[in-house]
Amino acid sequence: MSNSKRKRKASVSGRYFPDAAVRYRYDALQAEWAISGRGAEATLITYHGRRQRFDFYRSYRSDYALEADLSRWLDELAAKAFRRAQAQREEAARMAETIGGLAPGRILYHAWGYDQTNVQFYRILEVRGRKVQIVEVASVSVEVTRHLSERVVPDLNALVGKPLWKVVRPTGLPMNYGSLRLWDGTPRERTWTH
Repeated sequence: MSNSKRKRKASVSGRYFPDAAVRYRYDALQAEWAISGRGAEATLITYHGRRQRFDFYRSYRSDYALEADLSRWLDELAAKAFRRAQAQREEAARMAETIGGLAPGRILYHAWGYDQTNVQFYRILEVRGRKVQIVEVASVSVEVTRHLSERVVPDLNALVGKPLWKVVRPTGLPMNYGSLRLWDGTPRERTWTH
């Protein structure tokens, strides 16, 4: 193969396209491709997003096979874009639902542990967009259920720690072990091992 056949031409974005190729763009899908030759000498190179590496670079025996492959690739990109947009809408809905339930004065709880179940209660002090200021409150036992187990509720008059800020995620307010959840008013079970 001579050196003239191996020449490469870089696009403005640094992507490789053959010298004689006709370039196309589909901005809605962030897709870019180039076709060179026709018939038995047709080649197709495709890129999407901001990637510098091509998705594929293939030779075809007919224009029909090239068009079918190009159509399949564009359909896959459209399906991915649709799924991504749908996931973003669902996440936004979950976020709105989570934030909608958070208001100053509401009580949150955090149940966590491996060989025991620790239960901590928090009061919401302030809500600013996606940020929530909370403070831990003490808990009191309302019922001993069995050996080393009891049901607890928050003691709203006894603050335990300093206020802290948390950022709301679609799954709730993250803690070191799990997430805070809105307390529904029922006593929570706390266990210990010794």
